[in-house]
Amino acid sequence: MGNIYNGDDAMTPMQQTLPQMTIPTAHVNFIAEIVPKTVEALMGLTSDLVNRGHAAIYLMLSSPGGSVSDGIALHHYLRSLPIHLTTHNIGSVNSIANIVFLAGERRLACNHTTFMFHGVSLQTQAPQSFERKSLRENLASVESDEKRIGGIVAERTKLTQGTIDTFFLEAKTLGADEALDAGIVHEVGKASVPQGCPVFSLVFQR
Repeated sequence: MGNIYNGDDAMTPMQQTLPQMTIPTAHVNFIAEIVPKTVEALMGLTSDLVNRGHAAIYLMLSSPGGSVSDGIALHHYLRSLPIHLTTHNIGSVNSIANIVFLAGERRLACNHTTFMFHGVSLQTQAPQSFERKSLRENLASVESDEKRIGGIVAERTKLTQGTIDTFFLEAKTLGADEALDAGIVHEVGKASVPQGCPVFSLVFQR
């Protein structure tokens, strides 16, 4: 039976409940938006697993996306860890969650899963007016975020920058086999947790 943690709880109680053992691969289940609360919880859990001697982490992921800055920070953080990271799409990986997924050195997708790419949107609180200067500033911010995202996607997949730009404009959704052809995943197959391996699920209250 897996270990379930409340993402709203402080990290100290979570860390205290982790089993005192060293097992090569820890399986982590993450089904949530990419927002500060969830990113901090995943960073805290993976840090603790590394500190306990795990050599590899198998991240089972499904996410609607979320914050661009938090997703990019999580991507670089996961890639910095001294472990072998496997990411596995078990549902849908959308928007900035693709960048988190691409942190994996080995990347897999279950059959019937999807990857959705779209351009960066500007979030505002209505009513709000814009002058020419503020419009230019907001456009520059959107273009900067898309450039950062596109750079990571191009670096980690077979997709060209032109294709990525088209995905941003058209809100493109790829199936598992299409993602395989694009180099987003290395293999299509079901998720599997070997008997005896620890499983950790981060749970967040809505």
